[in-house]
Amino acid sequence: MDLESRNKSEERIDLINEMVFLTGLQEKLWKYHPNNKDKVDVVNEYAQLQMDIDGIERKIEKLNKAD
Repeated sequence: MDLESRNKSEERIDLINEMVFLTGLQEKLWKYHPNNKDKVDVVNEYAQLQMDIDGIERKIEKLNKAD
């Protein structure tokens, strides 16, 4: 494989990887999109994430005290 073919191949791979990344991001955002009839409530989702984070922090603190 010559250098030009290799560069085109690498560029193709890079573009495919970027498309996969952006498609994944688009799918994640669709969960919250106003046009999605089954959209997730951002305020409630944020509050749930905060509770999950707080719970994990408490578990870490408990483990640290046990050491």
